[in-house]
Amino acid sequence: MASPILIIENDLDYRTLLTDIVRGLGYEVLAVNRVSDAIQVMKQEVVSLILLDIKMPQVWGHQFARYIRKRGNRIPIIVISGFLTPDVIEVLRDHRVRQIIAKPFKVKRIAEEIAKVLG
Repeated sequence: MASPILIIENDLDYRTLLTDIVRGLGYEVLAVNRVSDAIQVMKQEVVSLILLDIKMPQVWGHQFARYIRKRGNRIPIIVISGFLTPDVIEVLRDHRVRQIIAKPFKVKRIAEEIAKVLG
């Protein structure tokens, strides 16, 4: 079985929806609402994929992507956000984000992108 998928999303409704989608696809989920919690999880768990929001308190998602890439971590990242400016998109591409999905999203799209990444 694949390692869990890490969801980093501060909005409870979206975090719950993404958790339900991922579990419905048969994957284990680790869901957090802050980047600092995600960093702690990644110190203790191997994850197969990150679903990442951008606009969050304290540290934004694109800063987190930069942080983990600078440490040599190649884990696949799918960004799901309603805050996608050209500057943010450029940073995400620079840090090899697999896919960028705008909110609101279709459940089918999330499922397809997860399947592409995890096979």
